Amino acid sequence: MLAALCVLATISLGLISGAVGAALIIISLLIHEAGHLLAARLCGVRVKAIGLCVKGAYLRRKDSKRAGTELVIAICGPIASILMFLILQGDLPVVHYVAQLNLVVALSNLLPIPSTDGARIVRSLATLLTA
Repeated sequence: MLAALCVLATISLGLISGAVGAALIIISLLIHEAGHLLAARLCGVRVKAIGLCVKGAYLRRKDSKRAGTELVIAICGPIASILMFLILQGDLPVVHYVAQLNLVVALSNLLPIPSTDGARIVRSLATLLTA
């Protein structure tokens, strides 16, 4: 996914703008994960690693074993992406492109499919509502 987004940025925006767009996409994905990282640290959850892979960015951490904490950590990544979408509004095509991708990242991560933030949010809410 990450590689495809970078290639798409280069094709859509041209070589220089595409390279800038690709760098901004990578930074945006890391900011999304930094949202999870900040929430985890504030909740006292140990973070093992943050990084990039072919599928995108990732955060490895211990499970908190508390549904409320898991909910907060899960929702902070999409919140970070939505904030990036709002901050990156501008007239430059590369900035507009990256802003739109941040919105796509946020919304796709909210889908309740396995290994997404949305699945973690639904699981946490179900636990909280049935406890």
